Amino acid sequence: MYRLAAEDDEANGFCFLGCCYYYGKDDPESEQEGLQLLKRSADVGHPGAQYTLGVIYSEGRFEEAELETGNRMGMDGCRQ
Repeated sequence: MYRLAAEDDEANGFCFLGCCYYYGKDDPESEQEGLQLLKRSADVGHPGAQYTLGVIYSEGRFEEAELETGNRMGMDGCRQ
């Protein structure tokens, strides 16, 4: 279902499919695919994706520049 929504270029589909990939497997390749889908959804203003990326980035597993971006995105998602 989420894959179909993502194929239709739908922000909710990207967000939920990204979460499935990111959190679903302990696989770095799957994790990266999940991040890309979440970023795509966040780029079009999906508040859930923005918040989720903010949480992921705040875990401290990424570069400082991404941490700052994640904090901003997380706050943007909370405001919506």
